[in-house]
Amino acid sequence: MKRWQEKLETKFYTNIKSSKEVSKMAKKSCPKNPMTPKAASRIQSATAKANGGVVPKGSFASKAQSAAAQNVNNGCVKGKK
Repeated sequence: MKRWQEKLETKFYTNIKSSKEVSKMAKKSCPKNPMTPKAASRIQSATAKANGGVVPKGSFASKAQSAAAQNVNNGCVKGKK
C-alpha cells in the first residue's frame, strides 16, 4: 500500500463516528417537549369529532401527527416505527 493510500485510509476511519456518538447527536436534535404519538392521537381525534370524522389536510392535527412520527423515527420518544 502506498503512503498516500495509508493517509487517506487513516483519515477516512477517524471520521467515522461510533454508534453511541451518532445516537447522542440524534438526541441533541430532539425538541425540549417533543410531540408524542399519544398526544397527536388525542388532537387528531378531537379534530375529527369536530369536523364530522374528517381531519383536513394541512391542519394542526395532521402536522402534530407528522411531528410525532418524526420524533419516533429520530428516537426522541418511544412508539411504533
